[in-house]
Amino acid sequence: MWGLRFVGLLSCCCCLTSQQERAGPRAVSVKCGEDLLLVMANRDFFGTNRLISASELRLGAAGCNVSRLEQEGQAVVFEYGLHECGSTVQMTPHELVYTTHLYYVPTVTGIIVRTNPVTVTIKCRYPRVQNVSSDAVKPTWVSYNSTKRTEQHLAFTLRLMNDDWSRERTSNVYILGDLLHIEAAVETSNVLPLRLYIDRCVATPTALKTTDVKYSVIDYNGCLLDSKAEGTASSFLMSRLEMNRLQFTLDTFKFYKDERNMIYLHCDLKVSTVDQLPNELNKACSFEKASAKWIPVDGTEDICNCCDSGTCGFLSRRGETRRWRMTPRQSEWEGSSVLGPLIVQDYVDQKPVMALSLDDSYHMDIHDAVEHLPEGADNMVMVLSLSITGSVICFALIGFVLYKKLYH
Repeated sequence: MWGLRFVGLLSCCCCLTSQQERAGPRAVSVKCGEDLLLVMANRDFFGTNRLISASELRLGAAGCNVSRLEQEGQAVVFEYGLHECGSTVQMTPHELVYTTHLYYVPTVTGIIVRTNPVTVTIKCRYPRVQNVSSDAVKPTWVSYNSTKRTEQHLAFTLRLMNDDWSRERTSNVYILGDLLHIEAAVETSNVLPLRLYIDRCVATPTALKTTDVKYSVIDYNGCLLDSKAEGTASSFLMSRLEMNRLQFTLDTFKFYKDERNMIYLHCDLKVSTVDQLPNELNKACSFEKASAKWIPVDGTEDICNCCDSGTCGFLSRRGETRRWRMTPRQSEWEGSSVLGPLIVQDYVDQKPVMALSLDDSYHMDIHDAVEHLPEGADNMVMVLSLSITGSVICFALIGFVLYKKLYH
């Protein structure tokens, strides 16, 4: 029925991660192929005899749409490549694990909803050592060596780091005004030395990349656009610890009038061999406000000239403008990763502030003044008060004596 050959000796699983809803029995079934993933979801998703709309289901962080309907419209089918729809890949010593998610996002009618969103985690596991069919199992974006026996796999990752970059950050909660420390990496094994680049990054308030609300953090093949925004300290680190890692800082922000206070960062990453010189398509550029110019992590400054115009990858020849095209081999050296959710809370100053207007100060008596003085100063106030009182009495006595002498 599915129309393709399936790989033996592999496993696939799906599990609900929502804490508030449970899908009905056999609501989702998964089949993992050599390079394809097929997901079938029953439209009676919760077993309540209420059919959900096909448009309420999306696959992966990229939000891929339903491929077709089956079973007389009672089931929806997603058919995509293993590497598509924002799936992630992870290597273990013994297997290769592809992970993606099926999202159910109910349509809001008016001001009420009758079901909660549901996220179903989907994993396909493949053994790394032996071939499980006539061909080796591999992602379509990686193929470096000439023989299948020695082919390796790439795993692109994004993670939060602590302020000195010494270890991974354990909390995803930030305060407005904090600086995010983000590390992108590609894990390789027994392949040529690689240099990692971040092609583009888009921030969204939900896990779906296709949402209408989004903010472009990195674009134009490696231009950190947020570094040019007013008042930001966002920047790539100008020195790499390793060629297969790239680090950058990002000022925290929130989406306007979005009470979820969440950010998801969707990034497209790619690699090149370290002997390939950086160019307009392979670069990492930050805007340096002090010098008012774009600065690259690697290579010469001219590769960043296109960041303002957004024409990166265009060459002019004989008055014509044409787009650079990546070769099929280059296009296979790409991947994507999602970081989130990041929780960004409002800044609240917890320090007590005492304001005293000029007019109010005229109505303070000596007791109020003592209450507002620092600890240990009340004795000084008492001595000062007695001194003033004594002086007034002395002046009164002197005046009285002088008056007696003048008129008697």
